Amino acid sequence: MTVVKLKIEQLNLDLLNPRIGHASDQREAMQWLINDKGDDGSKVAVLAETIIQDGGLNPIERIMVMKDDDGKYVVLEGNRRALTLKCSATIWMRRARQSG
Repeated sequence: MTVVKLKIEQLNLDLLNPRIGHASDQREAMQWLINDKGDDGSKVAVLAETIIQDGGLNPIERIMVMKDDDGKYVVLEGNRRALTLKCSATIWMRRARQSG
């Protein structure tokens, strides 16, 4: 397995992942994952809290991707982790623009 560092905007969620349901585009896949609830609430929100408490992702739990024809990468394993990072990056960029 080759380890490659990617920018978060290079990642697309896997629309064919059975955990995502029948999403027709990235926005719908993101919404489905955000609305997916566990016993503690939104699984993405719970994951975000864990990442914050732990100071980042567990390095053992890598996000597995495959390069697509558009030069982006489809997340094969770790769609919730990828979405959590995408949401966090968006929040950080907005805050940086507002304070800068």
